[in-house]
Amino acid sequence: MASNVRFELQVAAMSDLHPSWAPSLAPELVQAARERAIGRHWLARQITASELLGNVTPISLSGGWRWLLKPLSEFSDLLLDLGGIVLAPRLRMVVERKPLALLREVLGEARYQRVLKHGGGSATPPVGDVSAVLPDDAEDLREVLRRQAAIELQAQLQGIDRGLSERVALALPRDWALTPSTAARLDAAVFEAVLRTRVDGSLGASA
Repeated sequence: MASNVRFELQVAAMSDLHPSWAPSLAPELVQAARERAIGRHWLARQITASELLGNVTPISLSGGWRWLLKPLSEFSDLLLDLGGIVLAPRLRMVVERKPLALLREVLGEARYQRVLKHGGGSATPPVGDVSAVLPDDAEDLREVLRRQAAIELQAQLQGIDRGLSERVALALPRDWALTPSTAARLDAAVFEAVLRTRVDGSLGASA
């Protein structure tokens, strides 16, 4: 049973594999290989990162956590929500007209208002290259939000099962992977509430 779950999670990870995890391969080759079973099996042999999923247990994917077997591209809204909530204390400080308009454009008015209601992350500075001044370009701002969300998602899942966190990491740029000292910034209850709005099924490790 454990080996079957590990295999399912590896298949999902290889289907989403970001080309940066296989630097010796052309990105186009990685993208083509992800689409076929034989290609995914080949990719799993090419990267040592695939070995990181070895501690996954059957209980990890019961109940709501089975959404991790789906492509992460289906959960782009989840990343925007998480990223916005992690950075909520910083976003509430934005009062100038142009930056405000950009935030509303990137987040959407409903999400922007929802994000502002959250307490946000801890006082710890955000991980990565987020400076005191948020980017003034829409795509750069989306990248900041996605990166903070990805780091938070990995950190939260790491506290539940290391394999789940690493399944997420493999779908994202390699330089977004957690450092050993990275801790989750959101309260677990806030994190679970965000997932409930974006992921079908009940959360938790029990069926």
